[in-house]
Amino acid sequence: MADFSGIVMFFVKLKELSLYEVINDVYVSLNLEAILVEIYTKKFYGNDEVKPRENAIIQALFYIEQNISNKITLEGLCKFVGYSVFHFSRLFKKEVGIPPYEYIIKFRLDLAKHLLITTNLAVREIAKQCGYTSEVNFYNVFKKNVHVTPKQFRLLNINKGE
Repeated sequence: MADFSGIVMFFVKLKELSLYEVINDVYVSLNLEAILVEIYTKKFYGNDEVKPRENAIIQALFYIEQNISNKITLEGLCKFVGYSVFHFSRLFKKEVGIPPYEYIIKFRLDLAKHLLITTNLAVREIAKQCGYTSEVNFYNVFKKNVHVTPKQFRLLNINKGE
């Protein structure tokens, strides 16, 4: 029988957060993505015998999540999971659907949206927590992908985090 305790804990946490009205779409989206990865892994690779290549992708996803505020390089990620850059990049895109660098950008932007909606942190601090060393770089990436500046995004979504 598969262990879905992580999924159950997500829903418990979701229920607790809804009591305090601090839930938003980005938070739910990030966690549902993690749940889908867990379900997919358990369904296709089983609990007892995870193939090394699938395990590498799972390790990479968790590494990205745990180190999002730091500089994450493709070389460092590949070293962590024990694959060459070429092989890992090909495998990651096949399993996740997008290249690793796009996934990292998407994850950082989703986290930034979540923080913009649910906190009063300065944009500079949010950029730092999302792994951007420059506030200007953060603004440029955010505007290019979300089509508004971080401050505009916060103003447009001010009531969603409350």
